[in-house]
Amino acid sequence: MKLLKSFAIALMFFSYISSAQSANEIKVVDPSIEDALKPTAPPKAKIEKMLRAYAETLGCDFSMNRKNIVEIDIDKVEEGEKEFVALFNLDVGCLGGSGTGRSHLAVLKYRDIFHKDTIYVSAEMSEPGISSYGFPRFMDRLFIKNGQLWYSGRVHREGDANNFPTNNVKSRAELTQKELIANSAQSVKVFSWNSE
Repeated sequence: MKLLKSFAIALMFFSYISSAQSANEIKVVDPSIEDALKPTAPPKAKIEKMLRAYAETLGCDFSMNRKNIVEIDIDKVEEGEKEFVALFNLDVGCLGGSGTGRSHLAVLKYRDIFHKDTIYVSAEMSEPGISSYGFPRFMDRLFIKNGQLWYSGRVHREGDANNFPTNNVKSRAELTQKELIANSAQSVKVFSWNSE
């Protein structure tokens, strides 16, 4: 019975194609693909929840502002595929005391275009698991400027208290990738965050 049903569907499709006078008349749309490609608002509450779960396995005193979640193609792997970059604060290792907390950047991704209900932290692209260079200890804001990721933060001036820097700075943040040769048959991609 299934074979007969498949044959009937194939026959109807063939007759539809052969009756069309040009290729422009044939428009087959898969609604699931069309829906998957529609832009959606960033699910900031879900991102914060996932990031909190990730961060609290690494330290204490997690905090973040949902305004510091931006959507950008940060890894440049697939054209048009954007990731979420989020700014959060954490005391890695729960050291406690003055000066142990700092700002970190994390990359979160959808599982794929068909599973936008599933978001995960890309640990290989996120602090504190990867190195970062040139960033201030305290960052206040992430934003997109001319298609690039930027941040604003604060650094210490002479006389500033340990946790209260007063000198405002702005700079570009970039996720860089290097390929390290592990052995003659294998290489490993290593990411790091860099500030100009």
